[in-house]
Amino acid sequence: MAAPRNSPFLPSRRGFIKIWLGAAGGLAIGRMLPVHAEGGLVTFQPNPFVIITPDDIVTIIVKHLEMGQGIETGLAMLVADEMDAARAQIRTRFAPTDASRFHNLLAHGLQATLASTSMANAFLQYRHAGAIARAMMVGAAAKYWGIARGHVKVAAGQLISVRGHRASFGAMAARAAALEMPIAVDLKRRDEFVFVGRSFKRLDTPAKCNGSAVYAADIKREAMLVAVVARPERFGGRAMQVDEGAARAVPGVVAIVPISRGIAVVAETSWAAIKAKRLLKITWNDTDAEIRSSSEIMAHHADLAGKPGVVIREDGDIDAAAKGAATVIQADFHFPYLAHTPMETLDLVLEQAGGRARLWVASHVPGIDQANVAFELGIASHEVEVITVYAADPSVAGRPSTAMRPLRRPRSSRRWGRSGRSSSCGPGKTTSKAVTIDRPRCTG
Repeated sequence: MAAPRNSPFLPSRRGFIKIWLGAAGGLAIGRMLPVHAEGGLVTFQPNPFVIITPDDIVTIIVKHLEMGQGIETGLAMLVADEMDAARAQIRTRFAPTDASRFHNLLAHGLQATLASTSMANAFLQYRHAGAIARAMMVGAAAKYWGIARGHVKVAAGQLISVRGHRASFGAMAARAAALEMPIAVDLKRRDEFVFVGRSFKRLDTPAKCNGSAVYAADIKREAMLVAVVARPERFGGRAMQVDEGAARAVPGVVAIVPISRGIAVVAETSWAAIKAKRLLKITWNDTDAEIRSSSEIMAHHADLAGKPGVVIREDGDIDAAAKGAATVIQADFHFPYLAHTPMETLDLVLEQAGGRARLWVASHVPGIDQANVAFELGIASHEVEVITVYAADPSVAGRPSTAMRPLRRPRSSRRWGRSGRSSSCGPGKTTSKAVTIDRPRCTG
């Protein structure tokens, strides 16, 4: 439960380190970031998650991927609530790839969006970020007006003194930037929330309705090539023989290259690549492929469920309890493969120039894709800029490495001196979550 306004939020030393300490050993929020200027005006950024500009815009840096689940709005409202900002002045920006500042506190130091942990790990972190920004705004106003901090209140993005002074966040941004950042700050009580726990329109809805929201498929670069992949119908299948004749005759086709999981077609346009892909005549080798039916796979898992497995946790002796129990209830719960058939294809855009690269992608774990690109191009990870875009479907997000394969170094934009988009579309784009069988047993 949140600490009341009249008492500071003071976690234990261990709790503070767990919440704020970055993966590289630096405080992810417990430090003032360098003050910088945009358009000649001082920009106030009290921590990695909040930026306040003189035009009175409050920009929230969103460290998690927005893929339709609403986390962009959720995180922004946490900050806005603790700041007492007006909803109209809130903007968002996806975080750059930097696990030292933007890691998921429940994902072993990775900058990751997974397992429904986004709000769980960021709830206190983003509230604390907003509370720090608010405290510094109040401190700046109090110092400027020559009054005690307790004589300044905040409402809807306005700083108001008991003497009638009023100022916006933007007007106090430069003065707040000159103050030391507080460590202990007050968090709101539940009954003080303005946004948290209430229903309101999502921040991304207008852009997604008017077409201005940017997805990887929207990115266009000069002289960009497009790659699509023909994949086997069975997992583990490999191309044994390929007749490329008709495909190579399609105007705009640049190359047809084998990759580990299929055949990539590289062309000047998406349509040329898709058309050529359809004209490929591929004989697949299913020797190492998964050829069992769903029922056969489920039967195999049912057999495994009856055998001893790895014990994760054991409390008491269920077998002994069952022998002396009046009633034993046991049931099998079968969870089949869950098909991920996305509305959006797997897309990414990769551009390389002057020993650096830029990657536009919707990724659950952008650091992995940054490292993969760096490895394939033979450059350092920090030379790869990952630009996070919206994902239209959670099934797509997090699998860019699959779409990246046709753009890898031996066959990449380096070879043709062009930017490249890789798309997975048509048959073979479906992925699945694993099949499981749960067998709980209760005694009474």
